[in-house]
Amino acid sequence: MKAIVFDVDSTLCYLQTDYDSLRADLKKRFGKEFKPLFPTIRNLSPADSARALKMVDVAEIEGAKKAEAVEGVAEALPEFAEKYDLAAYSSNCTRAILAALQELRWSEYFDFVIGRNSTADVKPNPRFLRTISESLCCPPKDMLVVGDHEVENESARSVGAGCALVATGNRSLEQLSALKPSHGAFASFKEFSVKFIP
Repeated sequence: MKAIVFDVDSTLCYLQTDYDSLRADLKKRFGKEFKPLFPTIRNLSPADSARALKMVDVAEIEGAKKAEAVEGVAEALPEFAEKYDLAAYSSNCTRAILAALQELRWSEYFDFVIGRNSTADVKPNPRFLRTISESLCCPPKDMLVVGDHEVENESARSVGAGCALVATGNRSLEQLSALKPSHGAFASFKEFSVKFIP
Protein backbone atom coordinates (compact mmCIF):
# COMPACT_ATOMS: atom_id res chain seq x y z
CA MET A 1 0.00 0.00 0.00
CA LYS A 2 1.44 3.33 -1.08
CA ALA A 3 -1.38 5.84 -0.62
CA ILE A 4 -4.36 6.44 1.66
CA VAL A 5 -7.44 8.32 0.46
CA PHE A 6 -9.43 9.73 3.35
CA ASP A 7 -13.04 10.77 3.23
CA VAL A 8 -13.25 14.06 5.16
CA ASP A 9 -16.60 14.64 6.88
CA SER A 10 -17.10 12.30 9.86
CA THR A 11 -13.90 10.38 9.04
CA LEU A 12 -11.21 13.00 9.67
CA CYS A 13 -13.34 15.76 11.14
CA TYR A 14 -16.90 16.93 11.67
CA LEU A 15 -17.84 19.71 9.28
CA GLN A 16 -20.39 21.92 10.98
CA THR A 17 -22.62 22.66 7.97
CA ASP A 18 -26.11 23.70 9.06
CA TYR A 19 -28.11 21.86 6.39
CA ASP A 20 -31.46 22.67 8.02
CA SER A 21 -30.82 26.40 7.70
CA LEU A 22 -29.43 25.88 4.20
CA ARG A 23 -32.57 24.03 3.09
CA ALA A 24 -34.73 26.77 4.61
CA ASP A 25 -32.78 29.43 2.71
CA LEU A 26 -33.05 27.45 -0.53
CA LYS A 27 -36.79 27.00 -0.05
CA LYS A 28 -37.21 30.74 0.55
CA ARG A 29 -35.21 31.51 -2.60
CA PHE A 30 -36.65 28.89 -4.96
CA GLY A 31 -40.04 28.02 -3.44
CA LYS A 32 -39.61 24.27 -3.02
CA GLU A 33 -38.37 21.68 -0.57
CA PHE A 34 -34.76 20.57 -1.02
CA LYS A 35 -34.97 16.98 0.17
CA PRO A 36 -32.94 15.28 -1.14
CA LEU A 37 -30.60 18.22 -1.58
CA PHE A 38 -28.50 17.60 -4.68
CA PRO A 39 -31.06 15.74 -6.80
CA THR A 40 -33.45 18.67 -6.22
CA ILE A 41 -30.76 21.14 -7.25
CA ARG A 42 -30.02 19.15 -10.41
CA ASN A 43 -33.69 19.40 -11.38
CA LEU A 44 -33.62 23.21 -11.36
CA SER A 45 -32.91 25.26 -14.47
CA PRO A 46 -29.20 25.59 -15.24
CA ALA A 47 -29.13 29.17 -13.95
CA ASP A 48 -31.01 28.37 -10.74
CA SER A 49 -28.95 25.23 -10.20
CA ALA A 50 -25.77 27.32 -10.34
CA ARG A 51 -27.22 29.82 -7.86
CA ALA A 52 -28.30 27.05 -5.50
CA LEU A 53 -24.90 25.39 -5.64
CA LYS A 54 -23.24 28.69 -4.72
CA MET A 55 -25.48 28.84 -1.65
CA VAL A 56 -24.47 25.29 -0.73
CA ASP A 57 -20.79 26.13 -1.19
CA VAL A 58 -21.05 29.15 1.11
CA ALA A 59 -22.80 27.10 3.82
CA GLU A 60 -20.24 24.31 3.57
CA ILE A 61 -17.29 26.69 3.74
CA GLU A 62 -18.75 28.41 6.81
CA GLY A 63 -19.29 25.03 8.46
CA ALA A 64 -15.77 23.91 7.58
CA LYS A 65 -14.30 26.89 9.40
CA LYS A 66 -15.78 25.40 12.59
CA ALA A 67 -14.56 21.86 11.88
CA GLU A 68 -13.81 19.63 14.85
CA ALA A 69 -11.31 16.78 14.64
CA VAL A 70 -12.42 13.18 14.98
CA GLU A 71 -10.74 11.75 18.06
CA GLY A 72 -7.33 10.29 17.29
CA VAL A 73 -6.84 11.90 13.88
CA ALA A 74 -4.59 14.81 14.87
CA GLU A 75 -2.15 12.45 16.56
CA ALA A 76 -2.07 9.94 13.70
CA LEU A 77 -1.91 12.16 10.60
CA PRO A 78 1.78 13.13 10.89
CA GLU A 79 2.74 9.47 11.09
CA PHE A 80 0.49 8.54 8.17
CA ALA A 81 2.01 11.35 6.11
CA GLU A 82 5.53 10.03 6.77
CA LYS A 83 4.63 6.54 5.57
CA TYR A 84 2.08 7.11 2.78
CA ASP A 85 0.97 9.62 0.17
CA LEU A 86 -2.29 11.09 1.45
CA ALA A 87 -5.35 12.42 -0.34
CA ALA A 88 -8.55 13.91 1.03
CA TYR A 89 -11.78 13.58 -0.93
CA SER A 90 -15.34 14.57 -0.24
CA SER A 91 -18.78 15.24 -1.64
CA ASN A 92 -18.45 18.69 -0.10
CA CYS A 93 -17.00 21.48 -2.21
CA THR A 94 -13.22 21.63 -2.52
CA ARG A 95 -12.99 25.05 -0.85
CA ALA A 96 -14.75 23.65 2.22
CA ILE A 97 -12.27 20.78 2.49
CA LEU A 98 -9.35 23.17 2.15
CA ALA A 99 -10.89 25.46 4.78
CA ALA A 100 -11.32 22.58 7.21
CA LEU A 101 -7.76 21.34 6.70
CA GLN A 102 -6.43 24.85 7.19
CA GLU A 103 -8.54 25.39 10.32
CA LEU A 104 -7.22 22.16 11.82
CA ARG A 105 -3.65 22.83 10.61
CA TRP A 106 -3.54 19.64 8.58
CA SER A 107 -2.96 21.05 5.09
CA GLU A 108 0.71 20.06 5.03
CA TYR A 109 -0.08 16.38 5.39
CA PHE A 110 -2.07 16.01 2.16
CA ASP A 111 -0.62 15.57 -1.30
CA PHE A 112 -3.96 15.97 -3.06
CA VAL A 113 -7.39 17.35 -2.14
CA ILE A 114 -10.53 17.03 -4.23
CA GLY A 115 -14.20 17.86 -3.76
CA ARG A 116 -17.36 17.59 -5.77
CA ASN A 117 -16.78 20.70 -7.86
CA SER A 118 -13.25 19.72 -8.90
CA THR A 119 -14.47 16.93 -11.16
CA ALA A 120 -17.60 16.04 -13.09
CA ASP A 121 -17.75 12.63 -11.42
CA VAL A 122 -18.08 12.31 -7.65
CA LYS A 123 -18.22 9.23 -5.43
CA PRO A 124 -19.21 6.50 -5.88
CA ASN A 125 -18.43 7.07 -9.58
CA PRO A 126 -15.09 5.26 -10.18
CA ARG A 127 -13.72 8.22 -12.12
CA PHE A 128 -13.49 10.19 -8.87
CA LEU A 129 -10.98 7.77 -7.36
CA ARG A 130 -9.24 7.33 -10.71
CA THR A 131 -8.62 11.09 -10.74
CA ILE A 132 -6.96 10.74 -7.33
CA SER A 133 -4.98 7.71 -8.52
CA GLU A 134 -3.66 9.64 -11.50
CA SER A 135 -2.81 12.71 -9.42
CA LEU A 136 -0.85 10.63 -6.90
CA CYS A 137 0.72 8.49 -9.65
CA CYS A 138 -0.46 5.49 -7.67
CA PRO A 139 -2.46 2.60 -9.16
CA PRO A 140 -5.76 1.90 -7.36
CA LYS A 141 -4.53 -1.51 -6.22
CA ASP A 142 -1.94 0.32 -4.09
CA MET A 143 -4.47 2.71 -2.53
CA LEU A 144 -6.53 2.34 0.64
CA VAL A 145 -9.80 4.26 0.84
CA VAL A 146 -10.88 5.14 4.39
CA GLY A 147 -14.34 6.36 5.29
CA ASP A 148 -17.32 6.09 7.59
CA HIS A 149 -19.99 5.10 5.06
CA GLU A 150 -20.85 2.36 2.60
CA VAL A 151 -20.19 4.71 -0.32
CA GLU A 152 -16.45 4.48 0.38
CA ASN A 153 -16.61 0.70 0.20
CA GLU A 154 -18.53 0.88 -3.06
CA SER A 155 -16.11 3.44 -4.50
CA ALA A 156 -13.04 1.41 -3.56
CA ARG A 157 -14.39 -1.81 -5.00
CA SER A 158 -15.30 -0.08 -8.25
CA VAL A 159 -11.63 0.62 -9.00
CA GLY A 160 -9.95 -2.30 -7.23
CA ALA A 161 -8.67 -0.28 -4.26
CA GLY A 162 -8.63 -1.46 -0.67
CA CYS A 163 -11.05 -0.10 1.89
CA ALA A 164 -11.19 0.35 5.65
CA LEU A 165 -14.24 1.75 7.41
CA VAL A 166 -14.37 3.56 10.74
CA ALA A 167 -17.48 3.91 12.90
CA THR A 168 -17.00 7.63 13.47
CA GLY A 169 -20.11 8.77 11.60
CA ASN A 170 -23.74 7.69 11.66
CA ARG A 171 -23.11 4.05 10.74
CA SER A 172 -22.50 1.54 13.51
CA LEU A 173 -19.57 -0.84 13.64
CA GLU A 174 -21.98 -3.70 13.02
CA GLN A 175 -23.37 -2.04 9.89
CA LEU A 176 -19.89 -1.33 8.53
CA SER A 177 -18.59 -4.82 9.36
CA ALA A 178 -21.49 -6.34 7.44
CA LEU A 179 -20.16 -4.67 4.28
CA LYS A 180 -16.97 -6.77 4.56
CA PRO A 181 -14.52 -4.01 3.58
CA SER A 182 -11.23 -5.52 2.37
CA HIS A 183 -9.15 -4.06 5.20
CA GLY A 184 -11.70 -4.26 7.97
CA ALA A 185 -14.06 -2.11 9.99
CA PHE A 186 -12.96 -0.32 13.15
CA ALA A 187 -14.73 1.12 16.17
CA SER A 188 -12.60 4.27 16.16
CA PHE A 189 -10.00 6.12 14.12
CA LYS A 190 -7.42 5.29 16.77
CA GLU A 191 -8.11 1.57 16.39
CA PHE A 192 -7.69 1.92 12.62
CA SER A 193 -4.44 3.87 12.94
CA VAL A 194 -2.89 1.33 15.30
CA LYS A 195 -3.22 -1.31 12.59
CA PHE A 196 -1.78 0.79 9.75
CA ILE A 197 1.00 2.65 11.53
CA PRO A 198 3.64 0.12 12.61
